[in-house]
Amino acid sequence: MGGTLCISLDTEYFWGVHDTTTAETYGGNVRQARKEAIPGMLRLFEKYGIHATWAMVGAAFAQSYEELEAALPTKSLRPTYKDESRNPFDLLNAIKEEAENISIFLAGDDIDRIRSVPGQAIGTHTFSHYYCCEEGQTTEQFSADMEAALRIAKRHDVTLKSIVFPKMQYTEAYLSEAAASGIAVFRGIEDNWIYRWKLPLLLRRGLRLLDAYFPLSGHNCHKPKMESGMLNVCGSRILKPYSKLLSLLEPLKICRIKSQMRYAAKHDMVFHLWWHPHNFGAFTEKNLTSLEKILKYYRSLQEQYGMKSRNMEELYDEFQLAK
Repeated sequence: MGGTLCISLDTEYFWGVHDTTTAETYGGNVRQARKEAIPGMLRLFEKYGIHATWAMVGAAFAQSYEELEAALPTKSLRPTYKDESRNPFDLLNAIKEEAENISIFLAGDDIDRIRSVPGQAIGTHTFSHYYCCEEGQTTEQFSADMEAALRIAKRHDVTLKSIVFPKMQYTEAYLSEAAASGIAVFRGIEDNWIYRWKLPLLLRRGLRLLDAYFPLSGHNCHKPKMESGMLNVCGSRILKPYSKLLSLLEPLKICRIKSQMRYAAKHDMVFHLWWHPHNFGAFTEKNLTSLEKILKYYRSLQEQYGMKSRNMEELYDEFQLAK
């Protein structure tokens, strides 16, 4: 059948980095992503016939503070993280009062832009960039967060079928909660020894970095399977953004991805590539150039092996038809 290229994007804007940086230091990346990187990705997707899932933080669906406020979960069901810096609801006053920063949080006008390109689907990245494995929160709070995501999506005529869990944090209980809310497909954690082995955090991060350039963990291609009531289209590779420090290794990064894609095409498997649009907010042109190299190679695999491009929702539909 020629295998499948699946692409998903963690479309989180500033919600995904609010606890690790500031609007002053990183807001420019988000603005540039919205102004140049996301439109550039969509142009390339349309040019090469790429279908993708945009897993969007629900709060970012809002186009005004008033719309955001109306969609919030009730206060009693918002996450009670032990580490209070994780809680994005503490930012609400700042969003309301700092008009110059509202565009890095609220991006509802991006929805129509994304949906105007054939093959694009809007999924969820939870409502508040919810951390399922963070100490202090509960599954009941996660359920309320998902209800808020579904509610604001419906206001924008979006039916959510897929989820990408922030930071890839989930357990069987959270998968079941997501399935109960009507979600049908999720992106699972890469299934290889780097992730399976209980390695020290710094060692695991180092190995993951090396694996982006050298084939430490193998092809990481797969066939989707059901798990806790949803289809698991597990990740294969994050497309790391261009790094000036590692620029000499950029050809190796692209070669690594191409090798994995070719394996999927030859063995009728899925290669699931993903990244964060805001990471393209720096060195935007270089990142888009790298992406186009990958998509050109997809086109050659399509011609040679019949490889196809499918978003997560389409893979779920095909899985159901094949049952």
